[in-house]
Parts: sequence; structure tokens; C-alpha cells
Amino acid sequence: MRTEEVIVLSYQESWKDNFEKIAQELRAVLGELATRIEHVGSTAVEGLAAKPIIDIDVVIAQETALSMVIEKLASIGYPEVSISIRWWTFMVSRADRT
Repeated sequence: MRTEEVIVLSYQESWKDNFEKIAQELRAVLGELATRIEHVGSTAVEGLAAKPIIDIDVVIAQETALSMVIEKLASIGYPEVSISIRWWTFMVSRADRT
């Protein structure tokens, strides 16, 4: 599939606030399962133009927690998780979040 159009916006202060709101929601559902929740990608770089998509890394301490974390994320509307096995870090995305 070929992308017809890519939207890139000038830096938006709201991206930082949006991340904080999403991270708070993730912390509430994941609790101690998540050792860190980080704002990553171009929207995390102050002053940088970017596609208006908030990228978030959720870091977990143990591989055994992964299935539980995925289940909890799905319960709040994050059905797709990208997993980086090397660091047990994964990105979450939900279509209605920018």
C-alpha cells in the first residue's frame, strides 16, 4: 500500500501534555508492571516538526509480565503492540490518540 499523503506539523506544545495524559492512563492500568513510560520519537523533541503521532515506550522488567501487560493495554483500547525483545520495550498506539 502506498501512502498518499504524510502530514507533518510544526512543533505543538500540546504533544507534551498529550503524552503526560496518556502516560498517566498507562501508569494507572499497568502499575508496577511498567518500570518506565517514555515519550519517544519526533513529537518528543521540542521545536521539531513531526507527524502528529505520540510514540510511547513502555519498559517492563521481566519477560513473564509481557502477556499481562498486553492484556491490560488491550483492555483500555491498545490492541496493537510493537515489541522490541532486546530491551523488553514496546510501543503502544491507539488510533484515536494524537
